[in-house]
Amino acid sequence: MGYSKAHVVWLFIACDLEDVKNTNWLCQSCWMDHSKRDIVLPQPLNGNDKYDDIDILWNDCYKSTKILMDSMTAIKECLLRAIDPILSDMVDLAKFCIENFNKYMNGVTSEDDFLLVMHEAEPKIRNLYSEACNIPLPPVDCSDYYQLCQNTFADIDNMALYFSAKGLEKWDKPTRNILMKMSMDNFSKNIKRIELEKNKLNS
Repeated sequence: MGYSKAHVVWLFIACDLEDVKNTNWLCQSCWMDHSKRDIVLPQPLNGNDKYDDIDILWNDCYKSTKILMDSMTAIKECLLRAIDPILSDMVDLAKFCIENFNKYMNGVTSEDDFLLVMHEAEPKIRNLYSEACNIPLPPVDCSDYYQLCQNTFADIDNMALYFSAKGLEKWDKPTRNILMKMSMDNFSKNIKRIELEKNKLNS
């Protein structure tokens, strides 16, 4: 396989991994080989600076964005203190909902009794989910753990949604049951992955 010289080179410059995560580039740059007439080149960068044939676009908002994002990003210890109690309570409620759903599906309890249990659990889940939405942004080394937790919170919130007054209007019984089983499956998979990610953070 032959090799050819590059005709276009794009660079995105960041000061650290937090900048990369937040796509807060210090600058972007582009070089194009304009000597080639037989190739189609992309639109120019239209930067605000130039170095030889390199077009540079400096981010005038870099410092202000950096300060803002840093103020919204928690350090590892603070993030874990915020997220772990919510995770513990949400997991307990999810297990409670799953246990009662299985009893309902196996005919141990009636649908009315199951719906009553879910309606009692719903405001607790919703309040915790609202708290989870206000957790600060994670530092880079906690991003995977944070995202898995947020995905799990959403799955648990959905469990309550399916059997809420709104859910009963939106979905018929077979659809609700299928959606619940899907959320239960996601929950089971994510809990295992959360444990692995938490062990990484503690190692």
